[in-house]
Amino acid sequence: MSSVASTIAAPITGLASWLAREARAGCELAALIAQVTLLALRPSSWTRPVRTVLWRQVYFTGAQALPLAGILAVLVGVAVVLQARVWLSEVGQSALLGPLLMSVIVRELGPLLVGMLVVMRSGSAIATELGNMTVNREIRLLAALGVDPLRYLALPRLVGFVVSVACLDILFTVTAFATGYFASLLTSLHAADPLRFTTDVLASLRLADVISPLLKCTLAPLLVGAICCHAGLTCGGASTEVPKAATRALSGAMIALFGVSVAISAASYLL
Repeated sequence: MSSVASTIAAPITGLASWLAREARAGCELAALIAQVTLLALRPSSWTRPVRTVLWRQVYFTGAQALPLAGILAVLVGVAVVLQARVWLSEVGQSALLGPLLMSVIVRELGPLLVGMLVVMRSGSAIATELGNMTVNREIRLLAALGVDPLRYLALPRLVGFVVSVACLDILFTVTAFATGYFASLLTSLHAADPLRFTTDVLASLRLADVISPLLKCTLAPLLVGAICCHAGLTCGGASTEVPKAATRALSGAMIALFGVSVAISAASYLL
């Protein structure tokens, strides 16, 4: 009986310990986001070293990702805008082009693809950088010197994530629309003039088309950046823990990105 009982209890014990670890990590993550948010609202937090780290983060996360974001936008513009014009013209529903493009590109694909690009390029890099600093005890040294690690390390990275994703999403959307329009011209689809195309698209703009991508480009990168920072700051003391922290950060950031996107989309369509 004892062996049977231990066999039954082992999975339950493992599940309980996993839930406890995840709950503790969730509380730590919420505390990290709350502390960083409070720090961001204080003007005294934005000292020159913090601003320098912020600009470097924006340059790495946003500016250096422009070529890849541009390629994605061109592909999406050709694939989505061009095909939407073709098939809607075939069925005589060209008036639905604006609402369709708003729903597909502005509210869904733009924030999601840009978020995935930022996670893949910068998420694991942040976790690895902070993980190495944790292993080398550099974070303890900063604290011993009177430097708040959250203000100097986490604050500029999280704000840099939000700024970079918001800017990249705007550029992505504009490039996708422009590429799709010019692709329809090159394929002789008798596209309307640019002013009419822009007017038709903007005429279908609703409040949800503004709020939904705004929330996705704010909440998702904030949560993603917090997950990556938390993974690096809680890395173990051995150097072998750094790759594990980077992998954990990447997988958690992807789940968070899709979860936030689905939740905001569901709320915007149901409410």
